Amino acid sequence: MAKAKPFIEVTGTSELRRLLRKVESKDINKALREANKGAANVIAERAKELVPVSSGRLKKSIGSRASQSSGSIKAGSAGRVPYAGPIHFGWFRRSIRAQPFLNDAISDKLSEAREVYDELMAEVFKIIGSRF
Repeated sequence: MAKAKPFIEVTGTSELRRLLRKVESKDINKALREANKGAANVIAERAKELVPVSSGRLKKSIGSRASQSSGSIKAGSAGRVPYAGPIHFGWFRRSIRAQPFLNDAISDKLSEAREVYDELMAEVFKIIGSRF
């Protein structure tokens, strides 16, 4: 399966990571993860509001993940909720119409996610500034 393209792309992260290696700190690493997680959480929470609910398992499977360099939203799992893809994208042969709750959540909350990211990244830069 092809890797999904990001909906929010931040430029300059490689330069930032290079700078951060010079001031390697657990505080900075944690703050970077929190910034990515915060932005992803905004969209994941909206997706939980939009997802169609039958048993509730798909809704419970929606979550966010983050590392120092990225944040992502996931829905479904191969073992427990394998129908997440057909619900989101539709399945013509089975007459399942697409209900793109993740895409809709991104459309609804993209600017808010950017604001959260910017606020949390300001904290990262405060930490960096205190080290120089």
